[in-house]
Amino acid sequence: MANTTKMIIITADEDLIEKLASNTTTNAKIIDLDKDYVTNKTLLTQLCALSTNNNQTQHKRALESPKESRSKQLKSSRKSETFICAVCGDRATGYNYDVATCASCKVFFHRNALQSREKLKCFTKQGRCPVSCETRRKCPRCRLDRCFAVGMRKDFILSEEERQHRKEKVEEKRQVTLKRSSPSTPEPLDEIDQLLTTFEDDLSDRILTSQQIENILFDPLSNEDFQAIESVRSALLATFLPGHNRCFATDTTTRASALISWSNFAQNVVLQHIEFFRKIPAFENLHDNDRFILIKYNFMTIIHLSKSYSYNPAGDCCAYENNIYSNKLRQFFNLCDDTSGVRLEWIGVILSLVEITSKDPSIIGLLTVILMFTQGLSMDADQPMLSDSLALSRAQTYYTKILWNYLVHKCGEGETHKYFTRLAHTIAKIQASAKNFRNLLRVQYSKPDVVNQMAPLLQTALQIA
Repeated sequence: MANTTKMIIITADEDLIEKLASNTTTNAKIIDLDKDYVTNKTLLTQLCALSTNNNQTQHKRALESPKESRSKQLKSSRKSETFICAVCGDRATGYNYDVATCASCKVFFHRNALQSREKLKCFTKQGRCPVSCETRRKCPRCRLDRCFAVGMRKDFILSEEERQHRKEKVEEKRQVTLKRSSPSTPEPLDEIDQLLTTFEDDLSDRILTSQQIENILFDPLSNEDFQAIESVRSALLATFLPGHNRCFATDTTTRASALISWSNFAQNVVLQHIEFFRKIPAFENLHDNDRFILIKYNFMTIIHLSKSYSYNPAGDCCAYENNIYSNKLRQFFNLCDDTSGVRLEWIGVILSLVEITSKDPSIIGLLTVILMFTQGLSMDADQPMLSDSLALSRAQTYYTKILWNYLVHKCGEGETHKYFTRLAHTIAKIQASAKNFRNLLRVQYSKPDVVNQMAPLLQTALQIA
C-alpha cells in the first residue's frame, strides 16, 4: 500500500506481547529492551525516524528516559512471573484452598478433592507422573496427589448450604451498598455489583461476613507480599516434608546413651533449619557473623515451630497419651532428672502452636523467620552484639508486616488484632520453654561422660565448650 502507518508500542503487558507475537508479519519486530539496551536504542531510533515529526519527538523522549524507570517497570512485570502455581508451575492467580495456584488447578481441585482418590487412575500406574503446566491434564491422580502434597485443603470447599448462605450475605452487602449510594452515580454501583457476584468463584475458604467482604474488596496483600509468602512457604515445604515424623526415638538404656543419641538427632534438626534459612534471601544477605549468632542462640526457640508443623495427633512424642514416641520422650527427661516439669512445658507449647497456627505452612514459615530475626530472643545474657542490627530489624519488620497482611487477608483486621495478642502470649511461652530446656541440657551435657561425645553442632547451639 502507498500509505502505511508505522507504529511503535512500548509495553510491559505480557498478554498484549503474546498477541502481537502470535500475529507477527514480516514487517513487525518485537524487541526486548532489557536484553541489549544500546542495540535496541539504535534500532528504535531508526524506526522513529520513519514516523511523523510529532511522533518522533515523543519516541525520542521515551528512549532518553532514565534506564532506571524502565527497569522498575520490567521488574514489576517480572513479579507476576515469579508468583507461580505450587502444583504445576504455571502463573498463579492467587491463594486458592490455602495455596498459591493457577485457575486451572483451582478448578481441578474443587472438582476432585472430595472424591475417592481410588476413582482416579495413575497414567503410568506408578504414581510418579510429572505435573507441569504442559502435562497437568495427562494424569489426574498424580495431579491430585500433588495438590494435597503442597498443602491444598479440601475442608475449604464449601457445601451447597454454605454457598447459599454466602450468597445471602453477599446480597445483604449489595443491598446495603445500594442504599448508601447516590442515584446520580450508577456506574460505580455496577462495578461493585460485579465484584460481589464473582465472589463465589474467587473465594474458597469460608462463609463471609460483611466485614470480610470489605477486606477482600480492598485486599491488603500486594503481589510482592504473595511472592514473599510463597517463597517462605515453599522453603518450609521443601525442607520439612509434610507428615515426616520428627519424633525422638532412640536408645534410652542409660543416661549417657540417651544424651549422645539425642545430640545426634538434634544435630540433624539444626542442619535442617540451616537448609531452610539458606533459602530465605533476607537471611543470606545478613552479615556472616550475624547469621552464625542467630542460629547459635535462637535455635532452641525456633525448633518449637518446626516440631508443631510435623506434629501427628495419631501418635507423637508430644501427645499426652502413651505411644512409642511419647514413652521415649518421657524416659529421656526422666534420665535427665527433669524435676521442674520441662517436658510438660515443652509439650504444652507445641500443642498451643498447633492450635494457633492450624499447621498452616505459611504462618509457621513466617513465624520461624520472624523469630530467627529477633535479637535477644534466647534471653541469654552471654549473647554478643550483632554486626548489623539495623538490617536484622528491617528484615523482621518486613516479615511481620507480611504476616499481618496475610492474616488480615484470611480472617479480617479485627480477628488479626486478637490473633497477634494470642501470638505474643505464645511467643513468651516459647521463650520460657526454650530457656528451661536449654538450661536442663547444659547441666546434663556438661558431665564428663558425655561432653566429649556429643554432636559438635549441638555443642555450639548449647554454648558448651
